[in-house]
Amino acid sequence: MQGADKPAGQCESPASSFCSPSAALQALLSAGADALTIIAYLTLCRFSDATGTRTAASVKSVYNRTGCNKDRIARAIEKLFAVRVIRDGVDRGPIVESVATSQPLGSRSDTRYILREFDEPLADRVWFGSTLVDGVASFRQPLRELLGVGDDAARVLMEMYLHNEPEVWGGVSPQTGLWVRYVRAYNDPESPPDDKQLPGGIDILRARRNKLVMTNIGVLAPAHVLRAVDALQWAGFVSEVATVLNRAPLAVTLEGGEVGDSILPDALPWYPLDFRGKVGFTPEGEEGVCGLTAATASEFGMPVAREGGRFESVYCAFVPSGYGAMIAGLWRPRFRPTSPANAGVVEAWKNILHRRDAGYELICAVRAKAGLEHRRPPWEGAEKARRARRQAVEGGDRSRIPNGHSV
Repeated sequence: MQGADKPAGQCESPASSFCSPSAALQALLSAGADALTIIAYLTLCRFSDATGTRTAASVKSVYNRTGCNKDRIARAIEKLFAVRVIRDGVDRGPIVESVATSQPLGSRSDTRYILREFDEPLADRVWFGSTLVDGVASFRQPLRELLGVGDDAARVLMEMYLHNEPEVWGGVSPQTGLWVRYVRAYNDPESPPDDKQLPGGIDILRARRNKLVMTNIGVLAPAHVLRAVDALQWAGFVSEVATVLNRAPLAVTLEGGEVGDSILPDALPWYPLDFRGKVGFTPEGEEGVCGLTAATASEFGMPVAREGGRFESVYCAFVPSGYGAMIAGLWRPRFRPTSPANAGVVEAWKNILHRRDAGYELICAVRAKAGLEHRRPPWEGAEKARRARRQAVEGGDRSRIPNGHSV
């Protein structure tokens, strides 16, 4: 799980992970912690022992990963001593204690700080991929970047991790966190998804990206959350996945009288359409089927693009007649646990891949029923692009690396 301190940019294992009690993260947000204080806490957690309660990290560990002034880092760590968990009106104490003020530590002489666990079992804590602190080849110092995008972005990122439910949603739960609303495109919202039913009893649903929905925004104003999410996307910390959900939406009236969709409590992800990362390639296994749905709709004479081939964040989904469905944008943190040793990781990836394959098989069935040519999975082409990128990196030819720095 956790590991010994290493120089910035070097990772013990790409599969390693660390955790924090949710109560501690919530206390940081309630206290209005700035980005450096949040970063200091994450670094202490990253280099804690197997129990997640004792850490050997200190000022140098944070400095190696941010390049920030050491006096500022020391003050940030001191602020952690004043962040306290209040539960049911009872003060449960600070989230971090120094060794000098804590209980005896036995033989753990290298321990510098005690991380309070607040009686949360390890499996119930908030888990992060260790590369958030250690960095990876294409993103050597994420914490330096997080410091740069600002206090609001750091707080919103912690909110996203607090509401991250990878086993169910593959990322942040829209029921408790943030999601993106998509509204019906090119037709009357009161009409069926489209006037034309496709062969085999299939309806087509078309929707365009509308706006961020803030089910839980903590203490930040909506405008601040919107800017923070945009900054986190461009920095590569989170990505949106346009996804078909398996329930018809609940219609709501938006500002200006426009009708939009709300997610029903029993809705679940059905299949992914598009991984909307701002930088770099779509990660392996997270590809969607939007290219195939768009091509198929076009072959039926119902193109997704506007006149002239302009794409305006409009997606289409195929739905068996009588099934309820909607399109929504779900958020997925980049730095999350990937080791099978972590509870829920195997199930989360099984679900992500199962949903991807289910979408592909549905579209193949639609095409076969209509006598259209069979199409290969779109992720086969994506794998070729990723292979070319890796070869470019290994050969040292960065001029051949597409899409900037995200390798």
